[in-house]
Amino acid sequence: MVVGFIILIGLVVYLIISIAMIYFGIRYARKKGKPGWKGVQLAAIAMYLIVLWDFIHFHIAHKYYCATEGGFTVYKTLEEWKMENPGVADILTYKRSSDYEKSDNKERYILNQRFVWDITTEKTFLV
Repeated sequence: MVVGFIILIGLVVYLIISIAMIYFGIRYARKKGKPGWKGVQLAAIAMYLIVLWDFIHFHIAHKYYCATEGGFTVYKTLEEWKMENPGVADILTYKRSSDYEKSDNKERYILNQRFVWDITTEKTFLV
């Protein structure tokens, strides 16, 4: 309850500062003989940067680390897997050309009777 009230107060203060910056931006631009919307541009950029100043950096880092370090790694040797699953490796056959299935955001490569490789792609808002 108290945390929600503090957040509400912060949002009200942010709104008051936004309105004040817009008002002074319009006044300053008109004083210089320019249209009012040109003065509001600086206020809009400043209010955007107060809240989302790190978004661009985060977005670049997210894309970089997803592209370079994303994935799945199993820390188990083939011999360990064979010991845990006796006899299974003998009946598996290799497919020269793997079957390929694709749905909206998922790709599936069927490697053999036991293993498939699924690739899921997610699109998120602003990322």
